[in-house]
Amino acid sequence: MVDWAAFKRARSYLSTERWRTVTASACAVLSSVCYVLLVLILGLLAELLFTPEFGLAHFTTQIARRVGAVGWLAHPVLQNAPVCLAGLLGAAVLLGAIRAGLQYVQSWLSASAVADAMHRVRRAIYRQAYRLGTTEISGIGAAPAINVFTRETDAVRNGLLAWLDSHIRSPVKVVLLFVVALLAHWALALLFLVLAGLGAFLARRLVQRGRGRVAAATRVAAERLALLQESLQMIRLTRGYLMESYEQGRFEHNLEQFTVAEARQLHSVGAVGPVIEFAALVCIALVGGLACYDLLLHALSPFALTVLYASLISLYRPTVTLVRDYRTIEQGADAAMAVFAFLDQHSQLGQVAAASFLPPMSRTLEFVRVRLQEPNQPPVLDGVDLTIAAGSRVAIMGMDERALRALVYLIPRFLDPTEGEIRIDGQDVRLVTLESLRAQVALVLQGELVFNDTVAGNIGCGDPSFGLPHIVDAAKVAHAHQFIQRLPFGYDTAIGDQGEPLSVSQRFRIALARAILRDPTIVVIEEPEEHLDEDTKNLLDDTLDRFCRARTVIFLPHRLSTIRACDSIVLVHNGRVETRGNHRELTLTSELYRHLQYTEFNVFAAG
Repeated sequence: MVDWAAFKRARSYLSTERWRTVTASACAVLSSVCYVLLVLILGLLAELLFTPEFGLAHFTTQIARRVGAVGWLAHPVLQNAPVCLAGLLGAAVLLGAIRAGLQYVQSWLSASAVADAMHRVRRAIYRQAYRLGTTEISGIGAAPAINVFTRETDAVRNGLLAWLDSHIRSPVKVVLLFVVALLAHWALALLFLVLAGLGAFLARRLVQRGRGRVAAATRVAAERLALLQESLQMIRLTRGYLMESYEQGRFEHNLEQFTVAEARQLHSVGAVGPVIEFAALVCIALVGGLACYDLLLHALSPFALTVLYASLISLYRPTVTLVRDYRTIEQGADAAMAVFAFLDQHSQLGQVAAASFLPPMSRTLEFVRVRLQEPNQPPVLDGVDLTIAAGSRVAIMGMDERALRALVYLIPRFLDPTEGEIRIDGQDVRLVTLESLRAQVALVLQGELVFNDTVAGNIGCGDPSFGLPHIVDAAKVAHAHQFIQRLPFGYDTAIGDQGEPLSVSQRFRIALARAILRDPTIVVIEEPEEHLDEDTKNLLDDTLDRFCRARTVIFLPHRLSTIRACDSIVLVHNGRVETRGNHRELTLTSELYRHLQYTEFNVFAAG
């Protein structure tokens, strides 16, 4: 069911551009009037060409008699056929130019108004995403916000553009053309209306049946496509168990079923247009044939025949445009519902009114009976009790990456626990200001090492309090200064997905420099999973040794040397702290730890 209330709310974003939308609507009406006048000029040309000796003179004389004040219409010059022909052609060119100009202005104003409205919508989505924070523990990251920001917002934009066009220009054009057709020959125009209505009814039934077939074919195609994707993902399994022959037959069967469903889907979508066009052709041919018969019997003038035929033929395009725009508006309304569902979500990460300033951590970081669970999902964390002493190095390990990430996201309040508390020096982090809390926590995570900006922008993050000398000093501690100097523009070199390519180690060291610059008391470091050469490992070990001294450091480790250097290792299993100890103790006592050692490093860890 289409939610028109959501689309109406989307249209409210156009209210600040009222002058543009009103002017665009006026241009749409005037361009429709120009088109109808062109149809009338076409009829006059037909009248002039078929009865040059008295056709146009008859019209001008009749008009002059009816409006005596405009006697110049009966001027002898207007009785001259070549002069009238030139005048009508000139008027047609002038009207065509005016109509083209009006359509250009309407298109420009509509596009500008919609673009500005989408600018405000996207700004609201960004701010809402910032308020809601990350949804990383669900395994989808920022995908909902990105989907709303791009695909759904684009659909709303297209719907608004279609609405600006269809709610004025196309209806006005249809009404004016039909009125002109009625004036030309009311009986034939009404006959065309009846036949067109019957054709529209049959076309609607066809579209409804087609939608059902498309939905069924789409469902089958999606199922088969999922199976085909599975075949691509299980190549290693197929080779390992010598399943090539079996899997090839399975793949071919699924591919054939997918091809049949896809062909049915495309045929159902493409079959509607030709049927509608054929029905319109039958209507126009029938009415046109009767009109030509009247012309042969001298019951219809060339002017009336031309105007009638041109009006009826011209009705096709705005009618099809209305139908197409209605489908686009429906899609825009569905997308608007998704956009405003996202914008109407309430963040649970607000700051209390009497929040206090959090001084630098000096004693402990505590997780007290922490439970974290998303609606209708098993708990990610289920009663975690953990105390980390200030100044210690702790590695957090486990089989569930979501649980590990959830633990570190709770510290700077990217998430709040469903139950329990996170305390710093005995103070619940929900009772302190977000700014003072996050100023103490630096995160170096693999998915967020660099972004599209200069090297200096990546390290300084646009904070004017950090000048280039401070940025350079931080880069030197992270052993990044040397390779930065070799970049094409040094610290002004653009990096990120659209900039200078960097290795994983280089991106990691820039992220470390960013953390070093802020001098935090708590550091969360996720090490690269990629293999690093010995020289790079030594540089990182030196950086971590100097930077992490006298700080509380939480590692998500991927190097054996790191976990050996940690004061303690916390094993998280099934949402709980399974056990805790140093590397030697856990190697001797924990089967889970030995399993993690083998799967992570492919070696049996020795004491």
